[in-house]
Amino acid sequence: MEWNFFESENIQFYVKNILLSLLIIGVLALEIFLLLKLSRYIKKRINNSQLSDLKLKSINIIDANRKKMIINKIVDTITLVIIILDIYFSLILIIYVFPGTEDLVSKLIKYTSEPLENIGKAIVDFIPNFVAILVYFIVFRYVVKNIKILRDAIDNGSLSIPGFDSEWAKPTAKIIIFLSYIFLIVLIFPLLPGSDSAEFKGIAALVGILISITGGSSISNFLAGIVLTYMKPFRVGDKVMINAIVGVVVGKNPFAVKLVTAKNEEVTIPNNHIVTSTTVNYSSTGKTVLHTSISIGYDVKYSIVNELLLSASSKTNGILAEPKPFILQTSLEDFYIVYELNFFVNEVIQQPRIISELHANILDEFNKAEIEILSPHYRADRDGSDSTIAL
Repeated sequence: MEWNFFESENIQFYVKNILLSLLIIGVLALEIFLLLKLSRYIKKRINNSQLSDLKLKSINIIDANRKKMIINKIVDTITLVIIILDIYFSLILIIYVFPGTEDLVSKLIKYTSEPLENIGKAIVDFIPNFVAILVYFIVFRYVVKNIKILRDAIDNGSLSIPGFDSEWAKPTAKIIIFLSYIFLIVLIFPLLPGSDSAEFKGIAALVGILISITGGSSISNFLAGIVLTYMKPFRVGDKVMINAIVGVVVGKNPFAVKLVTAKNEEVTIPNNHIVTSTTVNYSSTGKTVLHTSISIGYDVKYSIVNELLLSASSKTNGILAEPKPFILQTSLEDFYIVYELNFFVNEVIQQPRIISELHANILDEFNKAEIEILSPHYRADRDGSDSTIAL
């Protein structure tokens, strides 16, 4: 490109172009000034306005102050983008007023027009997919709405399905809605822009690998939670024993169960441990039978032992008078009898205290009767007498 300032063009022509460039710069400065002033005005109105919190049902997603800050950031971003575009196109105009700059202007316009053209083409091409995604969303919302209506009808008893417990309504609805979300994602995924690109597929594969590696135990607990939902081994408030831990069920979620023990300890047990172990529910049958055992020699009459054990149980807080406690002679050993005292309680969570108090009362009763609680053993020395084994 050749610039023959004094030979090819007169000075007046260039002065005119310079003045025109200065005018463009002046207009640009005025636009930026007015735009910044408008931006400050908008942000002032936003800050002085009374905005409500953004909520999803009862969940507060964004409070009013946070919402104002986000809107202000959006206004600042839009203002910055407009200023950059103004400066860019003003630069093109300034360059264009001078002769011999047509190629440079064409390149600058091409740098802008090609991305915009690609974006426009991508938007036009995405319209059919967007319509399909919109239809999927509408159908999905309709399905979810009817699932919730059916769930509520079964839960409140207005609709009864033979063999289907009303307590299963809510967890079943959650499972179906969750699977519907997955199905919706599967349908929408191929319709998203760039879903066919290697990068997009690589990221999706990486996310899948990370989930499979890090979420194995969580998935196991989640599936175990589903099994427990339909097994119904206990409810919130039931007194249970899980993995030798006795407590009251205070919480259930898809991954774990929380118990509170008699010592006010909160114990969290993963669902997959519960499924693979034995669970005892003391609340499902009402009153619970507990027991304790002692062994007394044959020299003490069994009726006396029974009387003393029943007397000790009657003096123990927490043991019910009805149904009455009962005693079993569970074993006739070589030198002693094993007695098992069985009794009914309402508060099985108090088992350690009840058993401890019962043992204290048994000691007191047997001490008053001057009977030792022991398991006697006898030894016979071989002194040369005849063998007891028949020859």
